[in-house]
Amino acid sequence: MTKDKELMDSILAKVKASGKQPTMVLTEGWDERGLKAAEFVVKEGIAKMIMLDVGNQIPEAASKFGVDISQFQIIDVKDEKNLELKKELAEILLKKREHKGMTIEKALELVEDENYFGACLVLAGKADAFLGSLIRSTGDMMKPALQLLRKGLVSETMIIYDPKRDKIFFATDASLNISPTAEQLAQMAVNTSEVASLLGTDPVVGVLSFSTKGSGGDSPETINAREAIAKAKELKPDLKIGGEYQFDAAISEHGAQRKCPDDEYAGKVNCLVFPNLTTSNVFCHGMMQLSDLKFMFTMMKGTVKPISILGRSTPGELVKNMFTIIALESVEMM
Repeated sequence: MTKDKELMDSILAKVKASGKQPTMVLTEGWDERGLKAAEFVVKEGIAKMIMLDVGNQIPEAASKFGVDISQFQIIDVKDEKNLELKKELAEILLKKREHKGMTIEKALELVEDENYFGACLVLAGKADAFLGSLIRSTGDMMKPALQLLRKGLVSETMIIYDPKRDKIFFATDASLNISPTAEQLAQMAVNTSEVASLLGTDPVVGVLSFSTKGSGGDSPETINAREAIAKAKELKPDLKIGGEYQFDAAISEHGAQRKCPDDEYAGKVNCLVFPNLTTSNVFCHGMMQLSDLKFMFTMMKGTVKPISILGRSTPGELVKNMFTIIALESVEMM
């Protein structure tokens, strides 16, 4: 069995073995991929689903795509019959954001938006995880998520299967942190190592650069990478972390032998920390289009409850994987 199938089987088995069923809320419940993924986790008995609707679109979409929605809790955020719930969520939003100038009038307006509604459900303890961005942008989803559910630096790790090596890699951060400081890169390194550990992998972290161990000189970028490594070791003294590395020096034994043969972790890296959002986003989206790499799912760290950016162009099988891993992360946090 290949490593990707082995990983997904083990995740599903862990959730089932827990005997717990977290409640997950999906912000755009009428998307085909979300409907089918929600049906999967409910039928497997690993999660309960709250599906948010806008204008009663879910029943028609479910009929079109052949999805049984009888086991879902469906909430139309525009329906007046949900007015009392919206008032309750608006009060919670007001309490959380009053110091930023939030008013009850503004809060009532915001909970008419499915992304704020979903984040408020989690904040209120009515759901254990928050999933979205199947239709709307990452920014639309993450603004309320970061305002309401952040507990520290939030970063996303992408889990990638390389069929050539039959190996799983963990890459951060392709969605959120635009130009991370050394402190932020350090926390991203720790975050991605925790994702790897949760999924049964011994993390070896490499901070990436255009330079390997000083070969590119002392530019602001290389200094930032080196400082990040030192700070990551302060945050987690037992962390296996090295760099700065060029990509080949990080993951290829041949590249490591040619460029830094005496380095402890070169060539062995499975957790890749990109220097900025441009690099990571272009790499991940480019490899999805031009290579055989399989992007399995993403996980986010730094929030009080699990959050998943599903993605507007994400294939249905990947969306199903992401529902499954968020169920596991929810179980771990319950």
